[in-house]
Amino acid sequence: MISIFIERIILSQFKLNKDFKVFCNTIIFSRIIIVSLIFLTLAISSLVNDVNIGACINSTCRINFFDLFSNLDQIVRGDIDWYKSVALEGYTKEEFNLDIQNIIENRIWITQKNWAFFPAWPSLWKYISFGSMNVYVGTILANIFFILGAFIMGLYIESISSSKVKYSFYSITAFYPFSYFYSIPLPESLFFLLCSLYIYLISKSINSKISFYLTIISGILSGLTKQFSIFLCLFAIAEYCKLKKRNKITRDNLIRLICAFLSPWLGLAIFMNIIFNTTGNAFSFIHIQLAWGRFPQFPFAAFLESINSNNLGVIIDKADNFLIASQIVFILGILSASILFLKGIYRFRDSNISYDYIVISVSLFLALISTSSDSALLGSLYRIVGCNPILILALSLTIPPKIIKLSLPLQIIILGSFTTFFALGIKPFYY
Repeated sequence: MISIFIERIILSQFKLNKDFKVFCNTIIFSRIIIVSLIFLTLAISSLVNDVNIGACINSTCRINFFDLFSNLDQIVRGDIDWYKSVALEGYTKEEFNLDIQNIIENRIWITQKNWAFFPAWPSLWKYISFGSMNVYVGTILANIFFILGAFIMGLYIESISSSKVKYSFYSITAFYPFSYFYSIPLPESLFFLLCSLYIYLISKSINSKISFYLTIISGILSGLTKQFSIFLCLFAIAEYCKLKKRNKITRDNLIRLICAFLSPWLGLAIFMNIIFNTTGNAFSFIHIQLAWGRFPQFPFAAFLESINSNNLGVIIDKADNFLIASQIVFILGILSASILFLKGIYRFRDSNISYDYIVISVSLFLALISTSSDSALLGSLYRIVGCNPILILALSLTIPPKIIKLSLPLQIIILGSFTTFFALGIKPFYY
């Protein structure tokens, strides 16, 4: 008995050491590389600019070690700038009295406002940086949130699959070609963490008060971070189905699951109330999407438009839409969601994990529908859906670990290139 006990301890310790090693070699290593690459690119770009304007004529231009950390403010562009404006200036106070129907029918251009940007990330960034909105603080925060989120989501994946699949998840998350969005001052990393907490803890919230409170908090905050948070409530439905199948539904369990279900909606409702007090229209954050050319159309219209004869083979459209990347992400999303849904149906009778598979696939389908049912030609879908933890989950659970391992060198090369392009300020890589 003692020898068996000791053997189990040794095996568990070995597994912990292996898990930690893999986590460090993928998630943490990738963040170090990405942040270092951004610093180096910005420093070299600054040096080249000095040379081009003749600033080096009377002095030797060089890059010292500390010069690497002096140019990070240059990444404050695009959405980062919008989030800073929300934190520092608040939402633009202006009565929203536009004729939406007329704008949609006649494709009328309207001025962009910051109503489309949710408040959780800029508020947190402002609070932790003591109101300065320091870009270095924002970058550190983003990386910490991402690392924590990846670790927690790994625990969830292991609970419904295996360690091999968890390691595949680490690899995809760390080296997905656009995962540099998790390392810059944007809400992607915060949303990743909140989703991870909600998804992992909701099953534990039935028997643990701490897990329950953390689930509710993460649900509310996710509703204040991104609109896709409402799809998290499907995991509460899945947990209800699991308990019902095992005849373990009680009054307390039901109340907790209802609270968990409503928490993302509550966060969204708080944001809508803020927008209502600012503009007089609680749906202004949706209507203002028209300023980005997102005129509503039928489901998947944007993807179908992107593969017609006029757009087929287009790599970048209108200078800022990385179309081919969005097409690839869309196809991968549809395939992985379909495969995972079929897996869930196949295992429906013999395993509760089928509910997880079905919920992940349905959530991903809904995300793809909501981002491809407009006239924006899949604009930023590679970031909006591609950096959504639900897509990473689906890919990890459907792509064989061997294929993911074989694709890592290519992913790393592409990620390095895209990170460099982002740091240089090339539009398709920072929107």
